[in-house]
Amino acid sequence: MVHAILLLRLPFCGPQEVNHLFCEILAVLKLACADTLLNQVVILAACVFVLVGPLSLMLVSYVNILWAILKIQSKEGRMKAFSTCSSHLCVVGLFFGIAVLVYMAPESNQREEQEKMLSLFHSLFNPVLNPIIYSLRNTQVQGAFHRVLRKSTTGGTGG
Repeated sequence: MVHAILLLRLPFCGPQEVNHLFCEILAVLKLACADTLLNQVVILAACVFVLVGPLSLMLVSYVNILWAILKIQSKEGRMKAFSTCSSHLCVVGLFFGIAVLVYMAPESNQREEQEKMLSLFHSLFNPVLNPIIYSLRNTQVQGAFHRVLRKSTTGGTGG
């Protein structure tokens, strides 16, 4: 809501076409004919609050989890614990990493096209990858995946 209110105060001139895959706030700000410093400061503050804060808490949590895992005596126990944490860490890393790159990276000439691709990856591929990453931990899914691979490498014969 704050971003929308701050956008309403800005005059827009020139091309009224957002050069992005969707109406993303940074792309809309590029169309403004006035100083957008206040908007950019609010975006940065929101990023710190919404991205950096939770990411920092998760990293502290994962350091504690890693410390606890390293104290497990059996190798099998450590591997199982790492396996459990790794899928969540992948999803969190993709989600937060891309968001930080899109909203907190400095401006550059090639940034516009990179931003489109990262935004697409963040909004489309991340939700698609989520169930895949988590389901690959399931033994039945792994078995089906291996059967499909075997079937494709043997040309579909046997069974």
